Amino acid sequence: MYQLEIRSISDSNPFSKVIDADGVSLTANNIGFTPFCGVRSAYDWPERQEFTAACNACNKRRAICVIPDINPTAFLVPKTHGRLQDDYLIDDLMNAVEHMKIRKLHFTHFFYLCNRLPADEITVILRSINKRNTQNDNTIITIVFDIAKNHEESFKKLVDKHFCLHV
Repeated sequence: MYQLEIRSISDSNPFSKVIDADGVSLTANNIGFTPFCGVRSAYDWPERQEFTAACNACNKRRAICVIPDINPTAFLVPKTHGRLQDDYLIDDLMNAVEHMKIRKLHFTHFFYLCNRLPADEITVILRSINKRNTQNDNTIITIVFDIAKNHEESFKKLVDKHFCLHV
């Protein structure tokens, strides 16, 4: 059974690494000042050309890309622009996470939201993860969701509505 942690990210509580996370899920967008760059900096990952190549391949193929040779393991997810329609990407992500035997996943996709909360996309994600929550062979114990402070209450309502986890 998964445990869910929600971290509210704001100017007064900025993004930071999860100390004991062994996996980080992030959007494959490393050009310019993006959340990817904030995650890379927080986890002290070096700037590498491989990140750009991995992000490009991830977005071109619309598939999860795993970078296992950094700590924690990075799981790149293609850009969805808040329009994830089905659960194949989240299923692929969770399959990759399980394959790598990740115990604590830091889910960073929603810590920097300037505009609207992508409620439909989050609902797809929560429902997909929730389906896996009844399986006993999961390696993941904790999923840490970072959410922008201005969307924290709306996010928690979605969790309450679509998810059966320990919050």
